[in-house]
Amino acid sequence: MEALLQRIEDLENEQQELYAAQSTPDFYKKESDVITAAQNRLAEIEQELVEAYERWEVLDQLPLK
Repeated sequence: MEALLQRIEDLENEQQELYAAQSTPDFYKKESDVITAAQNRLAEIEQELVEAYERWEVLDQLPLK
């Protein structure tokens, strides 16, 4: 469970960094492949977060040993 929580935190931090980078005016002056890579990575992060939160929900429902 701790590893999952750390993974979620890492993904959220990376997501915030990418959003911050994209919010600067200079970001969209970069090469199109850099912009596309950042946008693709954000989409991947969003999917990974959905899966991680679903896993957390399942684990949270399990009885404690």
